[in-house]
Amino acid sequence: MKGMVVWGALLAGLVSPARADAPPCSSRTAAGQTCACDVRVLHPLQGAIGRDEVRHKAEKIRDKPNKARRELEDDPIKIVRGPDDGFYITDHHHGAAAMALAGQPIASCSVVPRPAFTTPEAFWRDLARDHLVWLQDQDGRAITPADLPTSLADMPDDPYRSLAWRLRKEGGYCRAAMRQKEFAEFLWADWLRRQPSLPIDKVRRSSKAMVDEALALARSPAARALPGFIGDKPESFSCPDD
Repeated sequence: MKGMVVWGALLAGLVSPARADAPPCSSRTAAGQTCACDVRVLHPLQGAIGRDEVRHKAEKIRDKPNKARRELEDDPIKIVRGPDDGFYITDHHHGAAAMALAGQPIASCSVVPRPAFTTPEAFWRDLARDHLVWLQDQDGRAITPADLPTSLADMPDDPYRSLAWRLRKEGGYCRAAMRQKEFAEFLWADWLRRQPSLPIDKVRRSSKAMVDEALALARSPAARALPGFIGDKPESFSCPDD
């Protein structure tokens, strides 16, 4: 049914398809196949989002929609089919939310191969085992799968997740140096949340204004255990393709 809704919108010319030959995502879409999905009906697998990153990406999509479409064709939004036959996002939450905000809700998605499951409990257990679900809310508090937002539009803002994104863009840590990249920005966000010099009222007011303080903390030995730590690398170090 969801696939028919997406396809109907495409045929009506209401939105631009991800690519001309991509079939709509549906219950018949095979694992490993790329399809045209409506991001507005996808289910998140994380409890919060960094609104600053979403707004930044949305501006870039509005400015160059064709480039954004091509980039998604090369690196689609990753989704898995859940117990209710709906699709859940495993990667590119911020990119998907940005597509919706930019008024381009039809995007390229790729159905990720997953082990078969017999119960909802097995579905969630397997996702947790493979680091594909982040069960924390916008304040870093533990939640259950039932507490996850039901859509991208319902996702609350975590200002520290925005700060973690800005920190990475300014060279505070390096994705290429990570052994595990899944939800790395949230691990940094939780660590930043605990730093006394980064109070929530200031970060919420402007995550951009707190980047310099965050950079100093990220390069300190106290951050050594975090993914992508580069505080022990020379000043000349440059993170590739970050």
